[in-house]
Amino acid sequence: AESIGGRSRITEKSIQKALKDVRRALLDADVNLNVADTLIEGVKRRAVGKEVTKGVTADQQFIKSMYDELLNMMGGDSDSAQATTGTTTAPPA
Repeated sequence: AESIGGRSRITEKSIQKALKDVRRALLDADVNLNVADTLIEGVKRRAVGKEVTKGVTADQQFIKSMYDELLNMMGGDSDSAQATTGTTTAPPA
C-alpha cells in the first residue's frame, strides 16, 4: 500500500489511489455500487483540504475520515461525524 505521504494538507490527488483501492475492495465484497460511490464521495468531502492534525500522519487522518464516514452512513454516533456533518442522532427511546 502506498502512503498518502507526509503532507500538511490532504489533497484529492494524494488520496486518489487509496480511494480507488477502497472502492475496488467494496465492489469485490459485493457492496452495492451506489453505496460504494456514496462512501467514496463522503470520504473525499471529509478529507480533501483538511490540515493534517499535529501528532498524526496524513494516512492516519485519512483513515479517521473513512471511519467517520462509515459511522455516519451506518447511523453511528461519532462526535466528530456529528461535528463535521452538523447532524445529530437522537438516542433510542
